[in-house]
Amino acid sequence: VRVTDDGKSEPPGKPAAPTVTAVSSESLNVSWRTPANPGPRINDYDVQYRKGTAGDFTPWNHSGATTNTTITGLERNTSYQVQVLAVNADGRSKWSDSGDGRTIANLPPVITTADPLQLRVADNTASGTDIGRPVEATDGDGDAITWTLGGADASSFSISDTGQLSTKVEISFEVKPSYSFTVIASDGFGESDSISVNVTERTIDELTLQKAHRSVLSRMMVSSGSGILNIVEERLINLDSISSPTTSDSAAITQLTIDRQMSIMESSPDNDRNYYPHLLNALSFLSDQSNEGGFACDFQYWGSGSYRDLSGKDDLFDWSGDQFNLRFGAEFCTHEQWLAGVLLEITRGTFDWNLRENDSNLVQSGDYDAKIVSIYPYFGWESDDKLWRAWGYVGSGQGKARFQADGPDEFDEESDFSTATVALGVSREIVSSEEYIPGGTTSLQLKGEAFTTPVKVEISDDQSNSSIIQKFEVSQVKLSLQAAYEMKLENDTRVQPSIRLAVLENSIDGDSLSATELGFGLRYEYPESGLSLTTEVYTLMFSEDDFEEWGADLILAYDKGADRLGPIVELTSSYGGIWSGGIALLNEDEFTLPSDTLVDSHAQLDFEFGYGLLTRSGRGLLIPYVSISMVEHNGVKFRLGGRWFIKEWLRMNLEATKHTSDVRRGVGIRFTAQVLF
Repeated sequence: VRVTDDGKSEPPGKPAAPTVTAVSSESLNVSWRTPANPGPRINDYDVQYRKGTAGDFTPWNHSGATTNTTITGLERNTSYQVQVLAVNADGRSKWSDSGDGRTIANLPPVITTADPLQLRVADNTASGTDIGRPVEATDGDGDAITWTLGGADASSFSISDTGQLSTKVEISFEVKPSYSFTVIASDGFGESDSISVNVTERTIDELTLQKAHRSVLSRMMVSSGSGILNIVEERLINLDSISSPTTSDSAAITQLTIDRQMSIMESSPDNDRNYYPHLLNALSFLSDQSNEGGFACDFQYWGSGSYRDLSGKDDLFDWSGDQFNLRFGAEFCTHEQWLAGVLLEITRGTFDWNLRENDSNLVQSGDYDAKIVSIYPYFGWESDDKLWRAWGYVGSGQGKARFQADGPDEFDEESDFSTATVALGVSREIVSSEEYIPGGTTSLQLKGEAFTTPVKVEISDDQSNSSIIQKFEVSQVKLSLQAAYEMKLENDTRVQPSIRLAVLENSIDGDSLSATELGFGLRYEYPESGLSLTTEVYTLMFSEDDFEEWGADLILAYDKGADRLGPIVELTSSYGGIWSGGIALLNEDEFTLPSDTLVDSHAQLDFEFGYGLLTRSGRGLLIPYVSISMVEHNGVKFRLGGRWFIKEWLRMNLEATKHTSDVRRGVGIRFTAQVLF
């Protein structure tokens, strides 16, 4: 078979008429099939169109071998004819027959905002106030949208060209309980869309939100700030012990303490509480890496957890709940006098809140949750003579706070907030001498602590068109002076009277609360007999309303010998308007006056009896004990348990409790373990 080229050109065949489909009021989609092609590959198509069925065709810009295109810029509701031709290297085909199509008359606008739109505004909202976010709509033809209002209450509101609703009159829900109207979007060509709008009273306004953030977050910052200062001070005080060479073969490398309390059955008028975070109260670890030079603090890492109940009140807004903190630190002892490290703190607070119309009528309630992660570089310093100590930290945190309201006026708002903290503590042992009072040692110590934390909250309500920036500053100043005299008598008997004066001031943007504590104490120890006595009387005076309270503690203990074998007895009593253990405001960092349950005068009595026994193997010590406590609210608490000192590195405690009172009844089990490894 012999094939020869006759030299004739072979352009593509004539294409079939294209298919023309309307896309919008201004555009048509055109598609076609590839025609017969005896010659070279088709590399291009030309497209032309015209309005109606007569007149000249207009070229449409198309290039390449694709078999479809979209013609734009056409007239609304108009018929068009479209033709195509194919091109290859040998030439051009004939124009196809015309394909007919018609643009759409009009695409209606579509409002994309939810229908019906529910808006809540505060009572007495002023005229000209924007409400909610702008209403949104789309138009398939790209037509300009015109906004109008209709319905019963349309005259009380207005809408801008961008769809932003606003009030035209002052909105009073005392006059009218709710407002209803319609938002209409029109395209100017007879098409429109509409949604219904309902406006009701919003009891949770920005003022309430700001009050909640200010009250709760400030209290959390005080709790965290003073807690970190105490931790850094403890790390500094421990510098002496960890910087000394160890002589024990069983030196503590890491210490882990676990304290777990489980409520088996409890009935209380208060809301149920989750007891699992109590685990954090005594969960801690500490590493100790010694070097050959005997200085044991080149590097350490440590961690601890804390849990506490918090509550507060701001006018008719009150709240209560739980806060827990996880803290992890890494530090270097650059010198026997210096300590430097970095602390990571994770804080979570979960609270219930109530908003009242007056002291008795509840308007709204809900939940408040806050989470924050903070980083604090810290330092500590101690003088050569051990008389001066200084410690402090700086840092910042980022968090989120979620405010939720229950009931008919449901509300859910999440705000971002940030903090920055500067804190400093200084102590000075002014006197420690046997010269002032013969027969004993006189000591006098002065300590001051202060911190300040600016807080910035960005409130972004879903119904608001813009964010509100709230700023406030939390600060605290503590100053205490303690004097003591320790007198040693025969048989190593010691008597130590003491006096303490302390002042504190908490402040939020200039709103401050001050308190002064004056305490007198006496401690007596008779080691040979195992008897000890501690007593303290103190008074607490608040600057607000000249409020004053007092309290007294007494602890009597009998513990014979260091081996703890034999009977162990402890009797503790307290009386007064302040909880046992000293100044309530300074220890608990309260921002407000103590609650009624705190200031009611009460008496409390605790009695515990235990007996130290060697285990059958002779390698451990077991102390079974029984305890009874008479507490406030006509309450009685019974405890039965055992402490087991298994090894030098392992201790455990198991305790069963029963509590009865006018406000609480329940039984529980508590387990505590301490491991040194």
